[in-house]
Amino acid sequence: MLSSDTFFDEQAMRTLAHVQYGGADFGECMKTMGRIPTGDRTAWHREWTATADRVASIGDACSARGHDVSAREAYLRASKYYRTSYLMQLWRTHR
Repeated sequence: MLSSDTFFDEQAMRTLAHVQYGGADFGECMKTMGRIPTGDRTAWHREWTATADRVASIGDACSARGHDVSAREAYLRASKYYRTSYLMQLWRTHR
């Protein structure tokens, strides 16, 4: 279990399901979830966005060095993390 909040746990597991396709990294997901207090939707958005930003910057650095495959892999993970982050932002906006 990644969170004692059932909804958070389900959404985190949904993101983790992309590990097998390279769309997420287990360690990145675990560290991100470790920074999110149970039920804190603002923290969810903030921390997943921070992880996405960090991973996107890895993609930028790899791209600048001509490492296109590594850049692509980082951008794929970052896009999933942005999507994961956005879920709570959308929830907060439309409730």
